[in-house]
Amino acid sequence: MSNDNDASLAAALAWSRRGPFKVFPIRANAKEPPLVKDWPARASSDEEAIRAMWREAGPGRHNIGC
Repeated sequence: MSNDNDASLAAALAWSRRGPFKVFPIRANAKEPPLVKDWPARASSDEEAIRAMWREAGPGRHNIGC
């Protein structure tokens, strides 16, 4: 993962811990499209699920959808 992706993953994990937020990755500086398929069903507050989505989204800076 790139440093930018590491930072966005850390932020996503922090938001999920504040709950009840379910997060998913989206392109930086955009509101859509989500970077994972079936995001309404996959948005999660589970740390392992969030890490898997960030891996799937690939390198780069991502925003966080809640």
